[in-house]
Amino acid sequence: QGLWLRCIEGAKRRWLLGVAAPQLAFLACLSLRAGGHATMEDNIAEEIKGKTGPELFRELLRQLPLVNAEDYCKNGVWQNELMKLDIQILAAHRLEAGAPDPPPLSEVKMPELPAVSKQMAVPPLQLPGGMRPPLNSMGRPA
Repeated sequence: QGLWLRCIEGAKRRWLLGVAAPQLAFLACLSLRAGGHATMEDNIAEEIKGKTGPELFRELLRQLPLVNAEDYCKNGVWQNELMKLDIQILAAHRLEAGAPDPPPLSEVKMPELPAVSKQMAVPPLQLPGGMRPPLNSMGRPA
């Protein structure tokens, strides 16, 4: 039941953030049942534990080969929590659908990752409470 609740919360969060394909995440959640997923959840969590950035993106590519790096790397900052959530949703959906196991990680080919300038690699300014400062016409804090 914990995976189900996390899945629903993740779908809501993706929808609120306006991230691509929130319907897909929600539909994947609808197919889950409350029991039997604890072992899979533990296995996936263990596989991705401690991974970040391109290494975590490779795990995501393993689950969904058509994923685009630009969706998970914004302004040079990898969205690790979002990737972890999507990996768990995709793995749960794959298990529920009875799909074959994903290919081994050694067979996953990394695409050309977007080049990031040092100026873009700085995380965006965030104020207390999760608010961001208003931007001027140049896309910088006013």
